[in-house]
Amino acid sequence: MRSGAEADMSLTTFPLPPFHLGRENVSVDLMESPWFPSQPWWLLIVRPAVLYIAVVALLRLSGKRQVAHLGVGELVVLLLMSESVSNGLQGNDHSILGGILAAATLIVLSRVSQYLIFKSKSVEKLIEGEPTLLIHRGRVIQANVDRELLTEQDLKQMLRKHGVKNIEDVEQLILEGDGLVSVTIKNEKNAPETAENPDSSTAI
Repeated sequence: MRSGAEADMSLTTFPLPPFHLGRENVSVDLMESPWFPSQPWWLLIVRPAVLYIAVVALLRLSGKRQVAHLGVGELVVLLLMSESVSNGLQGNDHSILGGILAAATLIVLSRVSQYLIFKSKSVEKLIEGEPTLLIHRGRVIQANVDRELLTEQDLKQMLRKHGVKNIEDVEQLILEGDGLVSVTIKNEKNAPETAENPDSSTAI
């Protein structure tokens, strides 16, 4: 039979020193790993969704030229815009799964918008805009040109890219909703290049 002193010693617990690997304490926390998000998963869906809608709206307000015909100023705006919204996509979360979830949200939103555009003309008009007739039968429609913030030099540049020298040779010049340009040449007997294909229409 053990004595009282031996029984007290057997019940005594001694704290173990922390386990060290080099100079760092070993601890495993899944929430601090690079794989798992540090914020609620739904926030990683809401952030990209809001930014997607906001950027689409800003590009629509900026006009068709901003989308397809980039000058130096327009290019700078797009670069700064992409930099400014990048921090808002995931906030302070830099996890791998968080980035995958944000990217998947943007892809789903893009597919949904494409489907809605395919199904509804009103949605297509809202997101992509309507074509604008800039030149008709050799005459510039100045009101439409001014509304799109285009100059005469811009029109001539568009025509040069399509191999057209004179505005008078143009049947129609249309600025499409996506910012591209379609040109139809007049069917003139003294223009052998257009006589072979009088209704030729191209886009940038």
